[in-house]
Amino acid sequence: MIGASAPNDAVPTAVLGPGSASFYAEVTRRLDVSPSQILLIGDDWENDVAAPRKFGWQATYLRRDGKPGDSDKSNSYDSLRDAVVDILPA
Repeated sequence: MIGASAPNDAVPTAVLGPGSASFYAEVTRRLDVSPSQILLIGDDWENDVAAPRKFGWQATYLRRDGKPGDSDKSNSYDSLRDAVVDILPA
């Protein structure tokens, strides 16, 4: 979640969450990278994988508690360690 506050305002006036185009655009802008340079590893298929992919991010599914993965098995992992070891350069 990203909160945006008006000056001198302790309460966010806008909250952007995963799934909204504004969220992905704002994160990409703040990181100052192209969308394809962002990788999200998450355990919620719709919010952590399908949605970011729609906006050009890379996304990998982390299977937990026997949840089914996507049909792209090369892009699904049973543990965060396995994902990081496989994705990051040695």
